[in-house]
Amino acid sequence: MRADELIGRRVHAPGSRRRYVIDVRTRTEDGRLVVDGLIVGRHHWRMFGHEHRREHGPILMRRIVETLHRDTRYAPWGDLELDGDTVRLTRDWDDLPHLPGLDASQG
Repeated sequence: MRADELIGRRVHAPGSRRRYVIDVRTRTEDGRLVVDGLIVGRHHWRMFGHEHRREHGPILMRRIVETLHRDTRYAPWGDLELDGDTVRLTRDWDDLPHLPGLDASQG
């Protein structure tokens, strides 16, 4: 499966509104990339790498990204099921971790 086949898919989570796959997280295993988890949020648009860095460039851009993705979460691959074009989350939305790179309290 390719990342572009996952990005943009709807995610159904228990006790939550409709969400979307924003990005894919991978790890290297035996010389190949394996999906580790998905970045899931309310919006279709991607984060363009802003969650990877502590510094997000101009403060205005940082605040925009933080605001748009304040409810974005990381869903480990083991907590997901693929059902056709839909991704199902097997645990409650509120139990998923927020993305640490988007914590507004970071300096």
